[in-house]
Amino acid sequence: HLLGVIQDIRIPVSVPFPIEESGSMSCLKEKQLTSADFPDLLRATKELSDWFTLGIFLKVEYSKLKTLKRDYPSDHNHCRQEMLMLWISSGNATWSILVKTLRDDMNEPGLAERIEKTYIQY
Repeated sequence: HLLGVIQDIRIPVSVPFPIEESGSMSCLKEKQLTSADFPDLLRATKELSDWFTLGIFLKVEYSKLKTLKRDYPSDHNHCRQEMLMLWISSGNATWSILVKTLRDDMNEPGLAERIEKTYIQY
């Protein structure tokens, strides 16, 4: 008789169903970064010096990166800011993509971890 009671017990379980997003598994579709996130993005990447390579890996249009480099050859901070705004404007910018790019493509695991802990909510 106890077996019948146990079979009728239902335990609600919340199971995230992963979806494919930019080559990585994610439990929920992540919010796209917007211009409202720009100040946080600037703070998060302020120690990064190789803005050009990051832009390539973030799929910012190469000709636009070259134009930035030509127009502001000695102002790396300004170039980084403009590149990040171009990335945000693409509609494909998320914290997770930035973290994955920094970790996997830019060999910046420490920076990736700090950004992940600060800006990604799990």
